Amino acid sequence: LNDIAKYATETKPEVVSHWENIENKEAVKGMNKTEIKLIFGRPVNERITGKRTKWMYADNSVVIFTNDIVTTIIE
Repeated sequence: LNDIAKYATETKPEVVSHWENIENKEAVKGMNKTEIKLIFGRPVNERITGKRTKWMYADNSVVIFTNDIVTTIIE
């Protein structure tokens, strides 16, 4: 329980600033992981290689993050 409380007090949520894109269901470069989850949901597969993370979805969409920011979108 102490670990959960520590995590909750020390971890800051990601800022969501691409509201218009999210409402229109369009992913754009510069988004963070929270914003992508609001559009596509959770990925079915995730691969992490160094500073790059690749999220893959059931419809074959792929979102690539570098340092947790979207750099590539393949739909």
